[in-house]
Amino acid sequence: APAGFFDTAAEKWTRDASLPREDWAGTLDGVLLDAPCSGLGVMAEKPDIKNRVKPENIAELTALQKTLLDTVSRYVKKGGTFVYSTCSVLKDENEYQIKAFLENHPDFELQKLPDAIPEQFRQYEGTGLQLLPHRDGVEGFYICRMKRKA
Repeated sequence: APAGFFDTAAEKWTRDASLPREDWAGTLDGVLLDAPCSGLGVMAEKPDIKNRVKPENIAELTALQKTLLDTVSRYVKKGGTFVYSTCSVLKDENEYQIKAFLENHPDFELQKLPDAIPEQFRQYEGTGLQLLPHRDGVEGFYICRMKRKA
C-alpha cells in the first residue's frame, strides 16, 4: 500500500482470508484486502481475460468478495484502517460492493485517500476511487479506504 494508507508501519501476513480467525478479531491496526476479481481492468495486459470471464463468474466473484469483506473486516480494531482493492472496472465488484458493505457494517465509514495518491486521480474519488484506462491512462483499478469507528 502507498505511504499514508495505514497510520503505522505494518507487519504483513499471507493466508486464506476466507477462513475466519476469531483470535484476530479487533486486533489489527490495518487490513488490506486485495480481493480476487474479474481482472477486467487489466485486459490490455491480459487480453485472454475477455475469453475467460463470463457473467456467472462475476456472480461467484462478488459472492466471494462479500464473504472476504465480512470476514477480514472483523480483524480491524476500533480506529483501524480497512482498504479494499480490485483490478476491475465493474461497479458490482467495486462501488456497489462497498456500498452494501457499509450498509451492513455501520461501524465502518469511508475515509479520504491520502495525498500519496496524485490529485489527478483523487479528483474522481467517491465511494472509493475507480481508475479507468480510457480516462486516466492507467490500468483499471479500484481502491477504497475505510475506518472502523472508535
